[in-house]
Amino acid sequence: MGETAFGKMCIEHGFAKLAPRYYARCYGDGILQTIYTGFKKYIDPVSPNYSVSNRKSNYICIGIRSMYSYHLEETFIPGKDDGGYRPADLIHMRKYTGGFNGIEDEYEIMAQYGFDSLDSINSQEAFLNCWSAIQTDASGGIIHDSQLVEPFLLCARQDDAEKEICTSFMHCMGSFYSYLDHVESGRFAPNLTYENEIHEKAKKKLHLWTCCIGHNYNELDSYIKENYNRNLSWLYKYGIPTYLPLQPRSLVDM
Repeated sequence: MGETAFGKMCIEHGFAKLAPRYYARCYGDGILQTIYTGFKKYIDPVSPNYSVSNRKSNYICIGIRSMYSYHLEETFIPGKDDGGYRPADLIHMRKYTGGFNGIEDEYEIMAQYGFDSLDSINSQEAFLNCWSAIQTDASGGIIHDSQLVEPFLLCARQDDAEKEICTSFMHCMGSFYSYLDHVESGRFAPNLTYENEIHEKAKKKLHLWTCCIGHNYNELDSYIKENYNRNLSWLYKYGIPTYLPLQPRSLVDM
């Protein structure tokens, strides 16, 4: 199977081609899925597909994101982000650590398992299950990410949402002090501008955390729906096909 045949397969499964080698769809109750095949990496030397003249190959990057995330637009950069998932991850829903055999092997994995797996990731609950199964660190712990906050809230996992907000807050503040350790002295204006930007981001995270611990579900519900509607308008701008319910999910009705 070549790139042209794989592209047709993506379109048959409801993806739109947004750019060369880049496909996307919005699915289920608000799950954005992307496929990109523009990056290259080295083939495993023990692979039968490896040779001196064929040392590198394109590979498939899969992105899975929540439409309710505040950070969706800033994490979705067509052709510049690797999405975080590989076809082999989707076979048994765990991080694949074996060698890379080339993109032809990944085309076959997508045809046999990958698209069916993506079809099953059609809710916020399924998104979180996929993340916790695959996005793990070297010790097996789940990788923290601010885009998990809103799905956690919608899945009534408030304690997990609060942990992600606190982790994101600490990363936000820590990034500024790390920045200060590496800047030249005397750059007062740029440093102050960056500090103000960081404090604004941190203030929003602190307010969100306050709403959580105060059980202010009406405000949290408005926040989540605002994210959803903003992201939906943004998807329309890109021409990404959406297969979504007429109304976003609500915290108040849970």
